[in-house]
Amino acid sequence: MNTEENNAYRRRLYDNYVSSKTELSQITSVTDLNSRLPYLLNIIKKHLPADRNISILDLGAGHGAVVYALRNSGYNNVVGIEISEEQVNTAKLIGIEGIKQGDLTQSLIKVPENSVDVIVTLDVIEHFEKDELILLIDQIYKVLKPGGRWLIHIPNSEGPFGSTVRYSDFTHELSFTRFSIEQLLLSSSFAKIDCFEDQPIAHGIVSAIRRILWKVIRSTLLIYVAIETGSFDRGGIFTRNFIAVAFKGSN
Repeated sequence: MNTEENNAYRRRLYDNYVSSKTELSQITSVTDLNSRLPYLLNIIKKHLPADRNISILDLGAGHGAVVYALRNSGYNNVVGIEISEEQVNTAKLIGIEGIKQGDLTQSLIKVPENSVDVIVTLDVIEHFEKDELILLIDQIYKVLKPGGRWLIHIPNSEGPFGSTVRYSDFTHELSFTRFSIEQLLLSSSFAKIDCFEDQPIAHGIVSAIRRILWKVIRSTLLIYVAIETGSFDRGGIFTRNFIAVAFKGSN
């Protein structure tokens, strides 16, 4: 089967990425992003540098939710790239500027080496096949400044419901654990990788209760793993997705 035939499913799904997903087709105003804003602002606060003048590139920017949250946090030197034309059009419709349509890897080739402080890929790299992902990683590493960082949000195969996210989108090709993402990125010259659970954040009564209950469930899962393996691994990641932050060395 040739490359064109291999990519037929992608063309079909990405060309209809908004119209085939109910939650995306219902976004008609920037106010529709507000329910996700506390979550995104929390990620930004925890994992991005405090300097608001840094350059940020959001790959797989979708309809611009991350770009919107970054600008709400005071980061204005932000550009988004998204392959789905429908998603880019949605961003324009709701008033989020700076989302460019294009293939991610090909777009990065045009970005100068050592020119970007932070790259963000939330729910992106699971859409790539392994060889494709290697090419993307190499381009990301190339454009990051020394000491720059890459913020990643990906499906978690270590958690009890990891397959739910892995197979929730027909364009997903991969899922990860903290071990496999570390193996991949250390092998690709990144100096350090930190991994974090994608836990509920407290921004109201209901979310605060969810966070408390999650702590209880997590403790139970740690005990379960200890019984099975004989090892108590406090670093276990059990949320459906997780966050990885990869750092490029300073030299």
